[in-house]
Amino acid sequence: MFAGVTLALADRNPVLAGEPETAPTLSTALAAGRPVDVDVSGVAVDSLGARRAGTIAVRVAQAHHAQVLLVPDTAITTTAQLLWDRLRIRAEAGAVTGLAAALHNQLTTDTGSITAVISGANCQ
Repeated sequence: MFAGVTLALADRNPVLAGEPETAPTLSTALAAGRPVDVDVSGVAVDSLGARRAGTIAVRVAQAHHAQVLLVPDTAITTTAQLLWDRLRIRAEAGAVTGLAAALHNQLTTDTGSITAVISGANCQ
């Protein structure tokens, strides 16, 4: 999803990738300069637990100088609960990881607005 959103918004809006600290496939690939296998675990492993970032995602991230924000599992679960408590939106851990990264890292913008893509239906 990161690559598609990045390409769709290219030259209009910056896109940041959020990744669990326990499944850092894109950030590890960017550091290595290519996709590499990574041990994965954590609350979002069922949706974000690929052992290796895809070649297309890595190439798009490299071409657009992507910033990847790592986020702890506790911030992911807290964000999922926050969405439920305040908005009655039920979302899986993988779906809220980007928003969790923004909140955990206290991101700000010139406009004061941040858009987070929340998708997925893997909730219990």
